[in-house]
Amino acid sequence: MYINSNMTPREAFKFYGKLPDDWIESLIEDQEMLYDLNGVSSYIEDALAQYPDEDFIESEGIFDDLREIASNVRGENKSRILAVIEKLEALQLSISRQTEYGAEELRKALATIEFNEV
Repeated sequence: MYINSNMTPREAFKFYGKLPDDWIESLIEDQEMLYDLNGVSSYIEDALAQYPDEDFIESEGIFDDLREIASNVRGENKSRILAVIEKLEALQLSISRQTEYGAEELRKALATIEFNEV
């Protein structure tokens, strides 16, 4: 049976009242894949829970501790400690941005799976 390739399976079935065997096989495979995806959402939720908070370094008081140490140190050592603080702040910002991007992508995947759940 020839079916116009522009048609979706639903349109073809409504128009012809039947589908070619290869289309039916493809739809069955797609359905089985969707069933397999149903269990994935718990893994995604677990992965989302593992991301650190945005202020994960600050919340531990590390910056405050380093600034206190820097206030008691003079000269080159003070400059070095302040440089380390700046590097840690940049690292925290970078990790925070990467975390937010990764979490957003996982949320999109989760929404897609939940939308397609059968």
